[in-house]
Amino acid sequence: MKYKVVPVDLKVKAVTTIDFPIFYKRLKLWLQDEGYAKEESLETKYIQRTKPGGKQLEIQWKTKKSKSDFFDYHINLTFLILRMNTVEVQQSSVTRNMDNADFELRIESYIETTENLEKLGTLKRIYTNLLIKKRIEEYKIELYDKVYQFHAYVKELLSLRNY
Repeated sequence: MKYKVVPVDLKVKAVTTIDFPIFYKRLKLWLQDEGYAKEESLETKYIQRTKPGGKQLEIQWKTKKSKSDFFDYHINLTFLILRMNTVEVQQSSVTRNMDNADFELRIESYIETTENLEKLGTLKRIYTNLLIKKRIEEYKIELYDKVYQFHAYVKELLSLRNY
């Protein structure tokens, strides 16, 4: 039996103009630097549709970080980008092409037990379960803090206020 604990689910919405490829790359690098993602296994879904009002993107990332022999951290992201159009923006004396769109980013996080916990003997499992409750609470707080750091980073990249 796998055990799953959900510390927090967050959402960021913004209608803004950003350089989307740079935004995408910075989020990916943050997750890689924190040990949640590998280059080849990050993106699980990428759908791009061209609509009359602009491009529509739906991107899904699934990340996993092994915390211990018994627990894994997961942070999953879903990007939903509507009405994405390229606009020219004047920055100082340079004109840059940027993307204007409705951005929505959903951040789902959870802690999941590994198969190693299932392989323990009965007495070891009882002993471990007594200690695991405290450890799960510590891990929930740690993942909660990490997800909120990521959430703040996303808002910073989108030039949104952080409350």
